[in-house]
Amino acid sequence: MDGKYDSDGHLIGALTFDARTQCEHDTGDSEAEGWAGRPGDHEAGTLCRVATPELGGGRFRVNVRALVHSLDRAGDGDDASSAESSRALTIVVRDAAADRELARRIIDVSRFETAMTYRNLVVEVSRRGLGPLEVNVEWSGHHALRVEHVQVYRAKRRVLVEPRSGLLAADATLKLALFDAPDGFELRLDCNGKSLDERFATLEQDGKVTRDATEAATVVSLPAAELLEGCEGDDLRLRVQVRNSYYAVATARVTYRSAQHPCTFADEGKKPRVLLTGFEPFPARGDSDNSSEQAVLAYQGRADLDVMRVVLPVEWDSAAATLRGLIDRCKPDVIVSFGQGRSQVDVETTAYNSKDSFDIAGGAVDNRGMLFAGQPIVKDGAATLSTRLPAQDLVSALSGIGEQASTSNDPGRYICNNLFYELMHEVADSERLAGFVHLPIVSNVDDDDRERLAKIVSAIVDGIVPRREEAGR
Repeated sequence: MDGKYDSDGHLIGALTFDARTQCEHDTGDSEAEGWAGRPGDHEAGTLCRVATPELGGGRFRVNVRALVHSLDRAGDGDDASSAESSRALTIVVRDAAADRELARRIIDVSRFETAMTYRNLVVEVSRRGLGPLEVNVEWSGHHALRVEHVQVYRAKRRVLVEPRSGLLAADATLKLALFDAPDGFELRLDCNGKSLDERFATLEQDGKVTRDATEAATVVSLPAAELLEGCEGDDLRLRVQVRNSYYAVATARVTYRSAQHPCTFADEGKKPRVLLTGFEPFPARGDSDNSSEQAVLAYQGRADLDVMRVVLPVEWDSAAATLRGLIDRCKPDVIVSFGQGRSQVDVETTAYNSKDSFDIAGGAVDNRGMLFAGQPIVKDGAATLSTRLPAQDLVSALSGIGEQASTSNDPGRYICNNLFYELMHEVADSERLAGFVHLPIVSNVDDDDRERLAKIVSAIVDGIVPRREEAGR
């Protein structure tokens, strides 16, 4: 990936509609990897018409990826000097719910610059309320033209960091994709609280920083290892800020490691192995604590248990990949993942096979800047998966220590649900007990809060392990 596109060449975080298989057409036919209109073979008309699922309000960009066979402005023989004969296609975006046109962009054949080379043709729209967006790609009939796909994505000011959190190769290139960056923006970087601004400036002076501007994003690339020289620790928490003249307009953070998390369970395996996970601070732009991280680290364990604690990045794929690796390598008997939620404890009962923060008004990115649009977590996986924790018993145990608690069948469709589903999918063919619990959100954890959170974790662990023994697992 280059910080902008996935392995299929599709813009990260976009709703993507294949012109051949997912568009409605009233002219043209299939050609190579797209849908084409050719003068003499086809009448002018719609090469692609699509409607998105219901989306929340905000700013969106529509990207039509297309090419022309030739830059000949004469097209089908009409007057080459006329605006009509130079028109290749028109992109029309409508608010389907309000039956209102939001934008119309006429694309001149000269916009393609080079024949038989795909161009990204972007239209930006803004709207309020809920409902689908409808996109029509109308072909003029003058120029042989092919549409590969149509994409709709949020025009959200953000920075996307590549590679994702996890193991960092010694020769890795750090890529920062800046979406909708302000003119004259500045980058500010720090690692574990230590400023990297001088180091970045030195690399830029040495010609080791490159900038590539496209319609989608500005991509800044540099050698990761050289940037992170002098940043110490097993976990290297890198924060990237995009700033205008006054304040940060976008922030992302990732955590890199030079080695995998060690398995700290005893080799003998005589005690039940309990793996507890929490999340790093969120959102990336803030300086608040994450109560799940603080709770997991504060829990002291029990003499009859072998407990391992790991803090995961707040990222769609990195957190799940790390957890899968830990289960495979370390062989825990019990896995409890924690996140922060409301003002009470929610023992989650159901995980959903969907990662989707696209339809939230404004969109919700993870800590490294990723935005997903209604994609399944596991292709062809079950729609839902259930916890293996004794949920109601845990609620009773938590109530017994004075905590407000309940079961919940809706963990959202964000990172917590994503991790929960991946966890339950991973343990499906085993006898492991596993599940997810949302802890009370505490933005700034003090010693009293830490003690309270540790007691909550203790009550949950105590409620799980005896049940495991009774089940004979």
